[in-house]
Amino acid sequence: MSTKTTKLAESSTTEKLFDSGMYCCQLYFNMNRGYAVAKNAVCGLYNDDGQATILQDETTGQYYIWAYYVVADKSPSFSHQFTEAEIMKGKEGTISVTANNAASYQWQMKVRRSTGRYVWRNISDNSSTSNKFSFKGTKTNALSIRPNTDFDETHFRCAVTGENGDVIYSVSVKVTQKVKARIILDLRTGGLPDDTITIKFDKYTPDGVYNGSYTHETVNSNAKPLYVYYETVPGKYVITVSKPQCVTRVYEVNVVKKDVNLVVKITVPYDVNMDGVINVVDATLVQKYIVGFEEFDDYTFKIADTNGDGTISVVDATNIQKKIVNLL
Repeated sequence: MSTKTTKLAESSTTEKLFDSGMYCCQLYFNMNRGYAVAKNAVCGLYNDDGQATILQDETTGQYYIWAYYVVADKSPSFSHQFTEAEIMKGKEGTISVTANNAASYQWQMKVRRSTGRYVWRNISDNSSTSNKFSFKGTKTNALSIRPNTDFDETHFRCAVTGENGDVIYSVSVKVTQKVKARIILDLRTGGLPDDTITIKFDKYTPDGVYNGSYTHETVNSNAKPLYVYYETVPGKYVITVSKPQCVTRVYEVNVVKKDVNLVVKITVPYDVNMDGVINVVDATLVQKYIVGFEEFDDYTFKIADTNGDGTISVVDATNIQKKIVNLL
């Protein structure tokens, strides 16, 4: 902290603004004529527990002291700021800042003008912007936002005026819509009716890796479809469905703002058309694939590749025929 030495000649009633820092001033006493002060006498300092030695000017004979005073820094600063938030339509959410030496607050929203240029605009309590948002606490450190409709990513910031009159702005807070959607699985599985179906549910992270694995187990009767519901938020999900004797299947699902309906079909090897029965139709489909009259997706390819050698050939068609007559 800097130290500034200033000899004050103004009246004690004079008001003067100083920058923050430490100041030293020479204070003279108005003494009655003939009044003497002992050498090295001290006096108390106003608003301080310290003392100062009383000195005498050799030229004028006046008594004075050197006094030090610290002018506190009143500049505003942030100690905590939000950077992003998710808020559901029709529900209130709050973003806030924590500021030191704050005299007042004013929240602003980034809006787009007709020219296409974005500007920051002050917002006020109980106001609506394009009927999308309602606000409370626009002149406090905590802003309550209530989205009235679906909305795209929107940015807010807080202008803080300090005790010294300086204005600073918080970082831009990205507010996005929090959405609860369902992934509805229509499970249609082969294998034995009483076998347990295992559903592994994962969400992609920004790095492209799975995160937050959730596993659900259920028992399905093959005679009727089974529906399973998952409450989710927008994002990309990987769903792995497995069952004893069946070939495991993996689905990728993108959830935006609406429910996603997914028909999940898994079955046992050899059941190429996934109808729950292994018969000549399955062998015929394999033969058509071999000569180029049929196309298989990855899952059907795994079912038809009966010997697991990575190719589909007449061997696989033969294996299906053997399976039909119980030779496998």
